Amino acid sequence: ALPIWETKHVINFVKKATGPALLRLKERREVDDAVKNNAVAFVLLNAAEHIEELYERVAQQHILTASFFSLQSVDLQTELHLGDGPHLIVFKDDHFYVYRDPRGLVEDAVSEWIKQEQLPAFPDIELVQVQDYLVSSKFIIVFALGDDHKEYTHVPKY
Repeated sequence: ALPIWETKHVINFVKKATGPALLRLKERREVDDAVKNNAVAFVLLNAAEHIEELYERVAQQHILTASFFSLQSVDLQTELHLGDGPHLIVFKDDHFYVYRDPRGLVEDAVSEWIKQEQLPAFPDIELVQVQDYLVSSKFIIVFALGDDHKEYTHVPKY
């Protein structure tokens, strides 16, 4: 039998791999739940159908590495002080970041931005995530701390 933490990861992987790549939210409060339950949550806000279809294609490409949502909500747009039009937002690290590219919401640019933003800045790395970090273009600094981090007083020199 697998340890409980491994079983949880396997179940989450299967759900993610077999579920829809894009979840269409109906209410503003569902965004809060999505952000709370996902270290990184991409949300497409107030997009026309053809843009949502593009986003869904990109979400399908990244289904195992991120969580994707869409919502029609003027309230959230106002709350985040966003202008008119569709917006692609990533929620991570207790902040939100808005996709901005002079080319607009085009598939290649959106896919590249998602690759850059799909990992939190300060993640708890688990063994199952190592491959994601190795193929990303992010620099990785690893800290290993015990229960009492003061006991680690030696800093290696490079």
